[in-house]
Amino acid sequence: MVAFNEGNQRIYGAHVYSLCLTVSLCESTADIIDVISKFAPLKPSDPSAMFAIHELRACTPQPIMENVWDTRSPHFVIEILPTVLDADRLEELLEWAHKFYDEIMRTYPSNILPSAYLPLPEPKKVDMKAIYGSKYETLRRIKQRYDAVNVFKHALVQL
Repeated sequence: MVAFNEGNQRIYGAHVYSLCLTVSLCESTADIIDVISKFAPLKPSDPSAMFAIHELRACTPQPIMENVWDTRSPHFVIEILPTVLDADRLEELLEWAHKFYDEIMRTYPSNILPSAYLPLPEPKKVDMKAIYGSKYETLRRIKQRYDAVNVFKHALVQL
């Protein structure tokens, strides 16, 4: 494994600069395809930068319990990854990525799920109240009771 990692480091370098902008959608609509068609050819030429779209849980039945948003429901995920090896190129990629993301977010709001898979989006783009709905205050009280000194402050999900 060490040799594998060292080989990758020689090819890709020791550091990359990136973030992940993620949107979860109920459906891949014509508007979404139009946005992708507009921004795919505008992607700055960097082999590390990319975007992906994939379908999740196409055959999964709807959840029975309503406890959080429909993560188990079939949906599409678009991940916009402005990754660069050279920090000097980061602003160019971030500009492209944020414009791409913002235009997706301006399509039909009812098609956009309240959050994406929690480890992916920027923390400022995660609305915990929208994700947990009526359970949010209960979770916040549990957090206060069992982690009052914020031992788990670096957990992916913040309350």
